[in-house]
Amino acid sequence: MIYRFGDHTLDTESFRLTANGEEIAVEPQVFSLLQYLVEHADRMVSKDEIIEHIWDGRIVSDGTLTSRINSVRRAVGDDGKTQTVIKTFPRRGYRFVAKLGPNGDTVPAPEPTSALAKPSIAVLPFDNMSGDPEQEYFADGIAEDIITALSRFRRLAVTARNISFAYKSQASDMVQIGRELSVRYLLEGSVRKAGHRVRITAQLIETESGNHVWAESYDRELNDIFEVQDDITRHIAVAIEPAITLAEIERAKTGRSKNISAWDYYLRALPHFHLVTTEENEFAMAELGKAIDLDPEYVPAIALLSLCHVYSVLHGWSASRSGAIREAGRLAELAVSFDPTDPAANLALSWYCLYDDQLERGLTAARNAADQEPNSFVAWCQVGALLAHLCRAQEAYDVLQSVQHMSNRDPWRWWWYMNWGNAYFAGGRYDDAVDILFKGKELRPSWYGFYVIMAASAANAGQLEIAKQAVDDLLKVLPRASMRGFQRHPTFIEQTVIDALLDGLRKAGVPEQ
Repeated sequence: MIYRFGDHTLDTESFRLTANGEEIAVEPQVFSLLQYLVEHADRMVSKDEIIEHIWDGRIVSDGTLTSRINSVRRAVGDDGKTQTVIKTFPRRGYRFVAKLGPNGDTVPAPEPTSALAKPSIAVLPFDNMSGDPEQEYFADGIAEDIITALSRFRRLAVTARNISFAYKSQASDMVQIGRELSVRYLLEGSVRKAGHRVRITAQLIETESGNHVWAESYDRELNDIFEVQDDITRHIAVAIEPAITLAEIERAKTGRSKNISAWDYYLRALPHFHLVTTEENEFAMAELGKAIDLDPEYVPAIALLSLCHVYSVLHGWSASRSGAIREAGRLAELAVSFDPTDPAANLALSWYCLYDDQLERGLTAARNAADQEPNSFVAWCQVGALLAHLCRAQEAYDVLQSVQHMSNRDPWRWWWYMNWGNAYFAGGRYDDAVDILFKGKELRPSWYGFYVIMAASAANAGQLEIAKQAVDDLLKVLPRASMRGFQRHPTFIEQTVIDALLDGLRKAGVPEQ
């Protein structure tokens, strides 16, 4: 069905919302909420009814519901003051009040615009290559579970199962399917079972060119078919999100966007942010500023800009440490205020708290991010980071070990090694800390933290040559490093661990001033 109101068109068959022909990217849950309100525009819809329909009756907070309503309002050009599209009935519910035009038959979808606010993906039914019709349910189950898992990534727009599964048993051109579904990426795959083993392959395809972005195969013993299904789903889901992010960064670099969106500026900032130099950080901040100028409530850009200010403090790039920390906190708090359920906002708040001596609050924010996006590698790494700095070493080990299977393609892999090193140090396992930090610094040699913990760990373990080399490397990336600075901001919470850090750094030869 197609609904028209104002400049907007809501197509419930192709799962698309447009304004003046330009597609508006919305999350599946937000789209479903808008569709439900439109389909019941003749009456007020209660909060309980919305929760039952959108969240399947799960317990959600009023803040979560309000956040989703605000997301719907932003998508259709409404706000909480004017309420020209969605009217709020305090403590009772909501009603769609915009005037609906005449409904029509399904019309051809416009060509997908390259300036979408976030990348879109459809998961096609996996082919059953086993020659056994009874294995069809397993192939379908894999694809359905991947759809569910990918839907938890807030930065992806995932096509609903009933739409993508319409292509089951159809041999079609990937570019054509992408055009018909208005998605930028397709995930296809196959399942082949032989005896007690199963091989599952998956390929990620960019639909504009038909090029393969990512491909992988998985071989498993079929001891427990549902356990295998869950395991494969996790592996594919955590590999897809960073693969798409990297592809989107390359797309933004090549300038293939006809219209620059906040998402494009955000993507342009990402690789510069990860290079960790003062010039690259400044460039990233400038690009993020452009994104926020286009959309003052664009949470990913606000959150990443907060991290840029944290980085400027950690590396001594900022003229005022206190000023940069305050700005990082302001931006993180702003991001959370716009959407308290956004993982990026909570991660930004966690980073700010980590370096503003609010470790318990930082852990809460990190756990919120991981709960909101369970397949996010960086969110769980951040939980491990806060646990390590809180000197809860065993808990940190457990969390970090639970995500070690996640993709090596993730740009935050270095952070996993860093936090293992911090956890080992907090637990007094200095030799283990040195070993793991050696591996991590190869991924991010510009990150000063590797050399700090390596120097202290090596010195405490009696490996003075390694400790002194770590200090030399530290002073190359952080020339102003001094004992005075580490005494003022040790980040660990237990005094015995702080003493071990300072004693080790002093033995390693860190300058006093």
